[in-house]
Amino acid sequence: MADIRSMDLGLFLCRDDAERRRMADIARNLRPGTPFLLGFFMLAGLSGVGTYGWLPLIPPGAALVAYLVVWTFNIGRRHRPEVMWFAVLVFAEVMLAISQLMGHGPRGFSLVIMTMPPLLAGLIFPRRVVIAVTALAAALIVLILVAVDMAEIRHTPSVAYEQLFVLVSLVVTALVVRDLDVASRRSALVDELTGTLNRSALTPKLAEITQQARVTGEPIAVVITDIDHFKKINDEYGHPKGDAVLREIAQRLSDCVSAFEPVYRLGGEEFVVLLPGLSAQAANEVAQRMWQSVRDRPIQGMDVTMSFGVSSSPIQHSFDFDMAFARADHALYAAKRSGRDRVMVAEDVARPAAALEGRRLLGPDATDRRAGARRRSAAAASGRRLGRAVAADDDAQPNSSSTLGVPVDTSGAPTVTEELEREYIIDLNRRLGGLFRVIAVGAFVAILTAAPEFGWYPLVPPVAGAIPYYLLARHAYRFRRPDLVVLAGWVVFQTSIAGGFMLSHRAPLFALSLLVLMVPGRCAVLRTRAAAFGTVYTAVLMIGVAFALDTHRVLADPAVVMFPLALLFEAGYAGAVVGGSAVGFRGAGVIDGLTGLLNRAALNSRLVELDAQAATVPRTVAIVMGDLDHFKQINDTSGHTTGDAVLRDVAQRISRSLRAFEPAYRVGGEEFLVLLPDADADAAMRVAERLRQVVRAEPCGGVSVTMSFGAAASVPGLRFDYDEVFDRADVALYEAKRTGRDRVCVDLPDSTEPPIAAMSTAA
Repeated sequence: MADIRSMDLGLFLCRDDAERRRMADIARNLRPGTPFLLGFFMLAGLSGVGTYGWLPLIPPGAALVAYLVVWTFNIGRRHRPEVMWFAVLVFAEVMLAISQLMGHGPRGFSLVIMTMPPLLAGLIFPRRVVIAVTALAAALIVLILVAVDMAEIRHTPSVAYEQLFVLVSLVVTALVVRDLDVASRRSALVDELTGTLNRSALTPKLAEITQQARVTGEPIAVVITDIDHFKKINDEYGHPKGDAVLREIAQRLSDCVSAFEPVYRLGGEEFVVLLPGLSAQAANEVAQRMWQSVRDRPIQGMDVTMSFGVSSSPIQHSFDFDMAFARADHALYAAKRSGRDRVMVAEDVARPAAALEGRRLLGPDATDRRAGARRRSAAAASGRRLGRAVAADDDAQPNSSSTLGVPVDTSGAPTVTEELEREYIIDLNRRLGGLFRVIAVGAFVAILTAAPEFGWYPLVPPVAGAIPYYLLARHAYRFRRPDLVVLAGWVVFQTSIAGGFMLSHRAPLFALSLLVLMVPGRCAVLRTRAAAFGTVYTAVLMIGVAFALDTHRVLADPAVVMFPLALLFEAGYAGAVVGGSAVGFRGAGVIDGLTGLLNRAALNSRLVELDAQAATVPRTVAIVMGDLDHFKQINDTSGHTTGDAVLRDVAQRISRSLRAFEPAYRVGGEEFLVLLPDADADAAMRVAERLRQVVRAEPCGGVSVTMSFGAAASVPGLRFDYDEVFDRADVALYEAKRTGRDRVCVDLPDSTEPPIAAMSTAA
């Protein structure tokens, strides 16, 4: 029964590996600033000894000891760390409640500390857990007020609902920030086509299970699988059919393992599964289930088969993933050589040492074998003619440098990182806009209901400050530095709230935490320095208001200010950490890890933008498709390491040959795409020819390579249709391949002339 309860709690806290990795990562990122936060909290507790006595310090001290024990034993690397984190948060909340019950004096000023654990939970845990922790905190607050502080509630009713309002507002804000971080991580760690995890997600998982293997001594199995004759599927049935096959296979493979044994797509039609605690023979049984699930019934009307390679680390030995992967990979190719459609275990395959030296996964990306998947028959060019490409002229030479593999105009255009940060700021500011309006209305109602106690004048400054704040926040996207605009609006609004405190008839010091409401959301939006400035400015306002309202009370009981400050610093720091995590993963989600070029996710985002623009102002957009010639031979003869070096050099040359507003994308293994806004077919030909020449000019990665290019442009005056232009560029690329490679073909739509194929020959 105990095991069942533990299992149920574990599933409640964390239902898949992605949630666990995120919790571990955020907890690790929060760790550097935690000593300061805990130290300030303890200082706040000591400052209230004169009012509440020494006894209330014991329960928080016990919670602090529990926290230190968790981190001393590095629980973040244990098998189920989320259970311990949850236990510590709940224990801390209960200890804080006991502390409140043990003290003497008014509770309204100190109840703010009950919000600290739920706020952290909102940023770390899934929504269902946060709701439970928040409900516990709200129940404890009500219990404290009703059980021991009814006199204060009768005298000042707003004490009760103000604390609950702050609790709910901060937790909801934390959840919005958390959701954006989750979305950013998903875009970076989840393969967009199949929904499986990608190579970026594999690295943190390897660190986790390697540490686990050291502690438990259990083996870890590796299963690698590859679709048989997948290129034939793409060539005969087309790219959409191939994508549908990949999606269905990914689903069938995932159905054969648990949520904590996810399937990773390495590239093309290749997948890998890590199986902690399984021997090679046990992993072979899992692979057999996968193999059978693919063969059970047709996929997209086709009989599809897969080959599998299996290996496992020895018991009581450290886990070497590179070696385990190489052995499984060798078994996979043994299955291929033996006729495909089978499972091979590394222990059953003779393997020369040289076979284990070639492939290493922990380096750059392996080759995506879907290269050339979009090749269509030249007959698809019916009603069009293929025109001759010309050499680039002097006017087309770019003035750019490369940042993260993406060209940046040296005249001062923003870098890719700055653009990503700007997009994140605008996106989160938009998401928080509606929430902040709800919070503002709630705060207005709370102040309104407290008007009989504190007067009507406190409403005037916040209402006046809300107008410029709303205008600045709403139109921040129009500015190059939206973070500074948001910061200015935040400062104005915080100042107006402080002004409202100053106009109250009495001193509502218990409500100082209202100044914290916007802090986690704003710190998540802003860059580090701006977030720090806004937090410090709010702290100055809080201290100034407290002394202006009741200097004698503050000097007699500094905890009146110290407890809200502790919540303020926690909200600011935690919000900034999670916000930084979100923008970091957003960058990773749109940049190809091997080449530094933009990836498919970035292309999709760009297409949404172009489509929105085309709805109002039609603009001509050209597409250039490029594909390395005979790239598979490079991998087969020189190894994947050399192939990766070739891809990196080619990507760098492409990016340096383009201008900042001409983004390049890696859309497949050796396949690249360039979007040329406001360019016609002639301009696309010149760009493609320039890229062809710069690639063949010198060896890439120590290997002489060439590229074939296809180009097409939308019809002037008509709305840009990406699929239509892409298909024509793809046909042109196929024609370049068919007629000898190392050349450029361009598709020129002209229904009045029959198809005529002409192309630039190699120089």
